[in-house]
Amino acid sequence: MKITRTALVSSIAAVGMVIGGIAPTTVNAADATELNLNNGKLITSTKENAGQAYSTANVTVISGFLTLEKVPNFSFVKAQAGTDTKLDTSNKLETSNKALNDDGNNQGLLQITESRSGTENKGFDLTAQLGEFKESDGKAATLKDGSKESAFSLKLNSVKATNLSDKNSNMTTKEANLVAGGDAASVLSAKAGNGAGTYQAMFTDPSSALLKVSKDLVTSSSSTTNGGQNVTSYTGQITWTLTAKAAGATEKPDGNAPQTPAA
Repeated sequence: MKITRTALVSSIAAVGMVIGGIAPTTVNAADATELNLNNGKLITSTKENAGQAYSTANVTVISGFLTLEKVPNFSFVKAQAGTDTKLDTSNKLETSNKALNDDGNNQGLLQITESRSGTENKGFDLTAQLGEFKESDGKAATLKDGSKESAFSLKLNSVKATNLSDKNSNMTTKEANLVAGGDAASVLSAKAGNGAGTYQAMFTDPSSALLKVSKDLVTSSSSTTNGGQNVTSYTGQITWTLTAKAAGATEKPDGNAPQTPAA
């Protein structure tokens, strides 16, 4: 059983935030309170008659599923070739490369829900694989030797992972080293008997993810000014794959040894 979601990685991004407001409650007198309702009506409470207003509560209950619900987008501080750059947590990703699929969120949230029964719940493994980086026009990032792989490498550092149904759970994600165009690496695993619940990990600290830019990266000539200055934005796709472990499966050694990116 495999469930796949994709997210995006970007070296430069912009920010946007919407905060919802709550309409105020108006008190006219000690014995009367009026509420501004969505339908424009007022509900008045007096000494003789109590006022009532109604709202709703809703929930979706699932059982028997292992679901990958949220995967993070990553936006990085502007970088030079041959350097490492940290997450730009002040910005939210706005990708201009519409050719890439994007299921990601801009809050750095990774979320998995386990609702299988004890006999079916044998644990799970989540991997991430980094694809090639491309410019906004779809042109692939290229090195001086003409190759397109290893132009970028992404390191996901270990962060706390919480089972919302068990606040005392002590889990962390794995350190994962990903090279553009390279192999997948395990990010989060749960053993059989870890229990049902919603698992969350947050990649919000600037050092929770690091992007290395190869010194041999060839920047786009179309973005170069007469003075030799250049600003080129790249976007890469991360493929996240959630796999349910089969009965009798054994834990494999951590396969997240660093892959070797281009210098």
